[in-house]
Amino acid sequence: MRKLSGNHAGWLTTVAREVREAGKPVSLQFLVNVVPGQFATSTNDGHVTAAENGLDRNDYRAGQRIWVEEAVTALRKAGLVDGPDDALVWTSGQDGTWQVRFGRGKPTIYGRAESAAAADRHMLGHNEQPGYLLRGWSEASVEIKSGIRNVIKPGRHTLEVHPLALAIPPMTPAEQEQVRADIAEHGVRMPLILYPDQADKTARGTPKVKVLDGRHRLQFASALNKPVRVELFEGTEDEARQFIKSLNLDRRHLTAAQRALSIERLFGEQARREAKEDQIRKPETTDSVRVNPAEQNNGKSEKRRWEYRALELAGGAGISPRSVRHMAEVVKAPETVAKIENNEIRTVTAAVREAAAELGKPAPTNVWQDTVRAELGRARGHLKNVLDQLDMPTELTKPGELGEILVEIEQITHEIRDALGKQGVL
Repeated sequence: MRKLSGNHAGWLTTVAREVREAGKPVSLQFLVNVVPGQFATSTNDGHVTAAENGLDRNDYRAGQRIWVEEAVTALRKAGLVDGPDDALVWTSGQDGTWQVRFGRGKPTIYGRAESAAAADRHMLGHNEQPGYLLRGWSEASVEIKSGIRNVIKPGRHTLEVHPLALAIPPMTPAEQEQVRADIAEHGVRMPLILYPDQADKTARGTPKVKVLDGRHRLQFASALNKPVRVELFEGTEDEARQFIKSLNLDRRHLTAAQRALSIERLFGEQARREAKEDQIRKPETTDSVRVNPAEQNNGKSEKRRWEYRALELAGGAGISPRSVRHMAEVVKAPETVAKIENNEIRTVTAAVREAAAELGKPAPTNVWQDTVRAELGRARGHLKNVLDQLDMPTELTKPGELGEILVEIEQITHEIRDALGKQGVL
């Protein structure tokens, strides 16, 4: 056996996969042409292996050929590949797991079903351990069917996820499984939306285009080898933030902590900047945020103004201004943020306590009471808005449905009163 120095498992498993997936005889030259492009270390492996076998070190392709030839020899000895060099065929089943002696080790080769399962574990996680998607994996290689003129050409590209998209926590494992199953059966039916990242430039000085919407479709398309279509989002960065907000905060079933985290990431800096620039700005009342008139004065602190401005930018998003304020501190605790994204911490109160412990700070004592007071105040504001609407006579098409909602509100009110009573608050 000739000397090999480098990624033994990468070369062996890639050669095996190409022969197995071909579905017809393939030549050794075909493998020499396609295998090196499948993993990152192939060029360096070629240089070193060429030198160790007495060839010109600069002739890395000669070294790569040695790798492919030796991998084919190992697969033949294991009884997995047969045939002459111009007509190699896979002789075992499509599914299964095999260990093959190659160099000093025995790399594991996975069949089709096992490879798909491994790819899912890689992305989704396994045995309660989060996979790449839940840990913020932010790029993948996919085949683009039709490009965008002057932006990206058709062909295989490695696409990164735009920072604005990463502001939103990933889907839950159950949601990801549903998306994966749909893509496996139907392919990627919705295009990936690309947007330039002004903070990340190419070697030519132009902003890189990254995936603004479709990060999960990107990952599963890569894992399942499904082609994608791409479109370009043409708008300002503020419009891009609103685009992300409307697709996720308005439609996804996010926890209160995840909503507050997303608002801080998307609008926190903008809100603080605008509050600082406009010292006399009054918060505007929206359908989602009913502002106490006593707070609508020019003496409101800058901190209070940016809380309301962030919620104004986010359209309310179903959380209180205090939640926005608390999340500005929570984001400084990366382990706590990871637990929020993984759905391990669901409330802002729990996030504040966890973040304080992580940062070695005393836990605030009034977070729970402040949050409950704020949420009840918002609920009261919404109900008063409903009462105002009833001053305008109109024809009720579903009066029974409104009655059911009121009964449910009364039931929830009783449950809150009982819970607060047990806490000794009432």
